[in-house]
Amino acid sequence: MNRTEILNELASIQALLVALVENLDDASYRQQHHVDLSPIGWHLGHSVTIERFWLENIMLGKDTVDDDQQYLYFPENMPKPERGGHLPPIKEHIEWARQQQQKTMAFLSAPPQDYLQHKFATDHYMEYFLLQHHCQHAETMHMVLTQRRFNQRNHYAPQNELVSKEPQRNSVSLPAGDFTIGSDVSAIAYDNEVPPQRVQLHAGAIAPTPVSNAEYLCFIQENGYKERSYWSDEGWAWREESGVSAPDSWQAHDGQWFIVEAQGCCDLPANASVYGINHFEAEAFVNWLRATRADDFADVRLPHEYEWEVAAQLNMLDDIGKVWEWCANTFHPYPDYRAFPYDRYSSTWFDGSHYSLRGASRYTQAVIKRNSFRNFYEADKRHIFAGLRLAYGEPSVQHAP
Repeated sequence: MNRTEILNELASIQALLVALVENLDDASYRQQHHVDLSPIGWHLGHSVTIERFWLENIMLGKDTVDDDQQYLYFPENMPKPERGGHLPPIKEHIEWARQQQQKTMAFLSAPPQDYLQHKFATDHYMEYFLLQHHCQHAETMHMVLTQRRFNQRNHYAPQNELVSKEPQRNSVSLPAGDFTIGSDVSAIAYDNEVPPQRVQLHAGAIAPTPVSNAEYLCFIQENGYKERSYWSDEGWAWREESGVSAPDSWQAHDGQWFIVEAQGCCDLPANASVYGINHFEAEAFVNWLRATRADDFADVRLPHEYEWEVAAQLNMLDDIGKVWEWCANTFHPYPDYRAFPYDRYSSTWFDGSHYSLRGASRYTQAVIKRNSFRNFYEADKRHIFAGLRLAYGEPSVQHAP
């Protein structure tokens, strides 16, 4: 994109951040609807504050973002349960956000020379950084809205019953060879995507589509959530404590499942990709297939993220962008990793507890939908629009985490 296109995209995502908040009441805007999510109003304030902080405090060396704003809107300073109570009234907050966004766009439309000479201005890096940052928060805000809806009394009678479907082995062959993963587009790529890496793959196989709602219902109906042998020790401890028996996005009426989305409730499309499951559930689904359908699925597993990226590069994967897809490996730095633009963006999460996800969800903005983009969450997180895709055979990645 050229500069004008980037700024137009930034203005659009700014408007979306406000639109996701402006029709809420004050209580909903400041309420914490899920233990892992901040109030939706905080995300708006954080995104606006990040704009001002990077453009003025970092790029120009000014002291524009004061201590109070940093205390509230920098996530390391205030626990999530406390954030809502410190937010200003919703109408005041929205008006402030719009004013600050207008200042940002005016600044970027005619930036001073000091800004243009900063290293973060090269190849429009800062504009891309803010654009992608806001896009990620817009998706998180959709998570908040989904959890808000999920926590309400949802009186919905499905018009069409979701009928389970017997899983069928369906795969495309992943060739052996040396491949390049990662990104060399430094203006756009995050630090965990670079530098590009050469990886060697054995021949393998991967499913062309993610697991569907109907296939996942088969797992539920065959006591997938009750059979201890399908679960890892940590996964079973989580299932016992949580008591869940279906994806996070599913609810039932008179025994019939329906899905709860940010916009409301609707029927569950049988062939749509299942989402609302965590890494433990994805593993249990795989183990269920292996245990109960060994003739077809004796070698089934989750893919390594390198396999996923190579398969995507080779145009072997359908329905990318429907759901985030759990991978088998934990999130890790590539060789020669260098933190950028600040130390903790990725490195904090190289802890062996966060698993990589690839793809995108229906709420992911286009600028983030690239094969090299790496998402990451802990194994118990299931509010993130994530599902799974199957792989087969021995892991084809050599010498990889």
